[in-house]
Amino acid sequence: MLITVMQFGGDVIWWRCDGEYAPVTFLVNCNDFFYCAADCEEVTEENLPIFKEIFEQCSAIDSADTRPITERHYASTYAPLLFTARIRKMFPMDYEYNRLSEELKILFYKAVKGEKLNEKTSVVHNFDFTPHFPGDSQPNSRSSWWNWWKQFR
Repeated sequence: MLITVMQFGGDVIWWRCDGEYAPVTFLVNCNDFFYCAADCEEVTEENLPIFKEIFEQCSAIDSADTRPITERHYASTYAPLLFTARIRKMFPMDYEYNRLSEELKILFYKAVKGEKLNEKTSVVHNFDFTPHFPGDSQPNSRSSWWNWWKQFR
């Protein structure tokens, strides 16, 4: 399973096997996607079924896509980051989020909300939100950390 994802995700899946990470620990590299920093999410025995489910749903989306190759979004490429969004219940930073196509924004919304990615929804989602950080009192409000950080942008 993880080898297949590495073929799609390039350098998104990393592993360590030294010290506390022995015999082997897999990590999803999500640098600068959720925070402006080096970052990763560990793939554990507990969340491996979620990882597999998201990858399978993304593969199903890609298989059903009949558009020309140049117009596709390749959901499988984003599967590791969608996994991280589901585990953290967190949207990407504004900069990354705004660069995504509307189709991928819907996938991230569904991932964060715990919905199946490859099912059509009859609900029209409101995508006018700000990604939130852990510890925010309201999911759509910016944290004090963000207010401090934006002065340097």
